[in-house]
Amino acid sequence: MSRADIVYIVSRFPLTTETFIVRELDGLDGSGRFDLELRSLFPSPDTVVHDIARRWDERLIRPSAGQAVAGFGWAAVTRPRALAAVLAAVTAGYRRRPKLLARALATVPLACAHARDLSRRRHPPHIHAHFATYPALAAWVCARLIGTSYSFTAHAHDIYVDTSMLDRKIADARFVVTISEYNRELLGRHNPAHTPIHVVHMGIDTASYPFRPRGIPAEGPVRALVVASLQAYKGHAVLLEALAIGGAGVDRIALDIIGDGVLRGDLEDLVRLTWDRVAIVPVASFLIVWVNLAVGIIGEDNRANVLYFAVFLIGLFGALIARFEARGMSRTLFTMAIAVLVVPLVAPLVADPAL
Repeated sequence: MSRADIVYIVSRFPLTTETFIVRELDGLDGSGRFDLELRSLFPSPDTVVHDIARRWDERLIRPSAGQAVAGFGWAAVTRPRALAAVLAAVTAGYRRRPKLLARALATVPLACAHARDLSRRRHPPHIHAHFATYPALAAWVCARLIGTSYSFTAHAHDIYVDTSMLDRKIADARFVVTISEYNRELLGRHNPAHTPIHVVHMGIDTASYPFRPRGIPAEGPVRALVVASLQAYKGHAVLLEALAIGGAGVDRIALDIIGDGVLRGDLEDLVRLTWDRVAIVPVASFLIVWVNLAVGIIGEDNRANVLYFAVFLIGLFGALIARFEARGMSRTLFTMAIAVLVVPLVAPLVADPAL
């Protein structure tokens, strides 16, 4: 049985955060059913290369700037109508996002270079792109220029943040792959052509990574570890804010973050600001409790002062329930602040008119 020619297109390779692509390539290559080729669009910023990615890095094809210009010229001369239609569709599809439009237009010559190279083959291969953004766009351009079939895998931010031209990319694809049922439902809203959408869950071969299974302890701190590149769409800031707010179960978490990226400085500042803000809470709670206790006990002989003592009791019981932990005390402080605002409204109703 003949082996199918498959060309993979990605934005950059290798990337330390995208080992899932390498594992997919290794899995398909090991099946013996495919002749695989790996191509990319842009240079990788990473200097570290995983061992498993080295053999693919050695076989990687990425067009140079000169090859991109030559490819665009080739398309303009040999396929002018197809190229004009591509440029019109890309401009219309990205017109509401000027920055993305510029990047999409920059992708077109790179895709033309790949298409020119692939057109020399007797039978154009099937192209599979990883990510629904520029790799899928490049695969679509190749299909328009040389008539090859294509498919792509959609992951997360590539369909959550922007959906420019997504309907067209799905409609013209042979099939689409995504990593979750949620994503399949989301992509279905952009699929009037009813292109097949398959779910292939991302994961790792746990047998390749020694680990010791551990359950969550019934009490005491729970150490959590996050390993991810420090980029906005990973949600580190949301996680840190959630830990600062606290709550049942959350207050036990001790978090370690492993990773690097463009948001490192911002996240470090957020950690400092968050914990500085949380550290102020017990101090403020102590002051408001002390003031209300003093007014309630040694203030003027007026039944209204009992209300301030009641505020103190709210703080006392709230602190006991929160076990004097900073995040729990923040709720106590908020409740006491509301109670203090209520006291002047209730005081006239309970004050002794004779005093």
